[in-house]
Amino acid sequence: MATYSMASGTLNLTVPRGTELVATLDFSDDTTGYTVTSEVYSLVSGSTLYSPSVTVVSATAGQHTLTLTEANTEAYGSGSYGIRVIRVAPGTVTRRLIDGILEVKP
Repeated sequence: MATYSMASGTLNLTVPRGTELVATLDFSDDTTGYTVTSEVYSLVSGSTLYSPSVTVVSATAGQHTLTLTEANTEAYGSGSYGIRVIRVAPGTVTRRLIDGILEVKP
């Protein structure tokens, strides 16, 4: 499992098709009370293809685990996709924490 420590920004990931990707994201920012979500989307249409799971490791430390399952990386085939992680404050205020490219290799 890879660990990425970063402020908001860009994170590009590469994964072989049909394999699981588990990454610990360390935002070094208290995310207590926030909901953190993610989505993989088409770079052509912008439509969301699926939402990988994001689980809390330590909300006070801003650590979360992003998981793409084998089924996720198999379903849409090899290619380049957009990936983003979003923090939603209590209410409706959102902040994009990560925006990047997910490269699925054959």
